[in-house]
Amino acid sequence: MQAAESRRDLDVPTAVITAENDTIVPAARSAPLRAAARDLRSHIAIAAGHNDLYGHPDFAGALRASVAAVTRD
Repeated sequence: MQAAESRRDLDVPTAVITAENDTIVPAARSAPLRAAARDLRSHIAIAAGHNDLYGHPDFAGALRASVAAVTRD
């Protein structure tokens, strides 16, 4: 996965939100991306599909938690 390779050179706080029921980009494909992150602070999986992730009731809270995770010292 090219995205994972490009992450290896970045040393920044990282948060990942995945859609567990995504059939277009399966959540398992984020594993290399998470593994490549030098400072992974949060991984939140939401029971949503590819096209309904942003509208899922848990997304706003996951986004707030992710922002908080990457902005803490």
